[in-house]
Amino acid sequence: MCIFAFIPMYAQLNVTSVQDKVEKIGTLRSTYAYLYSQGTSYYLSIRSSNQFDDNCLFCLGDTAESAILTAQDLIGLCDVLEENASVSATDANGEEALFIKKKMIGKPYLVISMTGQAGTSNITKAELEKAVRIIKEHGKISD
Repeated sequence: MCIFAFIPMYAQLNVTSVQDKVEKIGTLRSTYAYLYSQGTSYYLSIRSSNQFDDNCLFCLGDTAESAILTAQDLIGLCDVLEENASVSATDANGEEALFIKKKMIGKPYLVISMTGQAGTSNITKAELEKAVRIIKEHGKISD
């Protein structure tokens, strides 16, 4: 007679930190562009043109005030850059992004290419303005 004893084996889990939960605070474009908050940080999540790639995740800022300033700077790029002109910048997390101004039916938008992404993403000036309004409401900031 043979008796088998099974003893479960578990890996040891060492928790190093616990992060705040990620909260979707707004939809900028249905199924395409969203605004997220984690603690006091604000992120744009925009779908990539490459279906096999992750979304473009751009950190606007570590506080509501800095996120609003970054979004307003991006709105400014839509206003001052000539069509097909580009600007390289880093987000609040230090990730590098390339912004290229384009126009479609006369409306300005920015094509975003992030380091490590195969595809590109785009966001319109109107969506950035909507993001500013949502951040102000969420952060309880008055004009």
